Amino acid sequence: MKVQLKEIAQIQIGYQPRGKIRPHIDGEYEIIQSRDFDERRELDSSDLLSISIDREPMNYRVRAGDVLFMSRGENNFAAIVKGKKDKLIASGVFYIIRPNVYGTLTQYLAWFLNHPQTQKKLKGKAQAQTVALVPKKILESMEIDLPPLEIQKKITHMAELMNKEIELQTRLLEKRKLLIDTSCLSLARDDYSHDGKLDAAHIEWRISDNDFYLFIDELIKSGELEDELLEIVELIAQSGYDYLTENQKDDFNQYIWHQYYTEECGRCGAHIPWIEMFQAYEKGGFCGWCQHMMEKEK
Repeated sequence: MKVQLKEIAQIQIGYQPRGKIRPHIDGEYEIIQSRDFDERRELDSSDLLSISIDREPMNYRVRAGDVLFMSRGENNFAAIVKGKKDKLIASGVFYIIRPNVYGTLTQYLAWFLNHPQTQKKLKGKAQAQTVALVPKKILESMEIDLPPLEIQKKITHMAELMNKEIELQTRLLEKRKLLIDTSCLSLARDDYSHDGKLDAAHIEWRISDNDFYLFIDELIKSGELEDELLEIVELIAQSGYDYLTENQKDDFNQYIWHQYYTEECGRCGAHIPWIEMFQAYEKGGFCGWCQHMMEKEK
């Protein structure tokens, strides 16, 4: 079913002050501006500006579940307001969209407005000014494909999964770059002994990474270690590797390090980070990225 946006939602322009927005230390309201959204269109409400407003605030107040649509500029994104903060208002660069018809899911509405085809239509109708503007009338008359509520839920669920996958892939790529950079630096500093094995200096360097203790926690929870080795690992978790005696360090290096430690991914050659070390041990020596890609290739 196709409907115009104004048929299923109330649309209000945000607060436009007479002049520049100025902070007020005793301001009763916090104002949401474009700078308060990150690249994922998530609102960061930790540093909102407090202001005093010179007219009735109810027209500009936003609440959890409202959709804010950026009316100006090249990036006309839609974002959902989340959280429990009260006395929030939106600045004049936003349209406040509040569904008022049963069967309209807020998350679906934001997804539809952010869809590339919708964005293309809106940009084609934006007014050419110094800063491009999507007029309120254009947004109100925008045709929305409105399927049944269950279909809306399925669409938004799939979109959320896709966004999580993109975020995971981005993080894995960043980690892989960091590990490759680290590997190259290790080679440049000659952190390896002449027979190709890791030397003591390299082991000490890897253990100095704070994430090493995430691996230690996983090792303790795994239930794989016998009493004496478990005691050594628990001591590391409590007091640190440097607290071990020389004999305990030898036991750790011989019986734990050489069994559970994987230096490089068996598929891509990248260093394995500590946060993925135990999983690499369980999965045959592959980094998280390669495990993810191999699962997709099945």
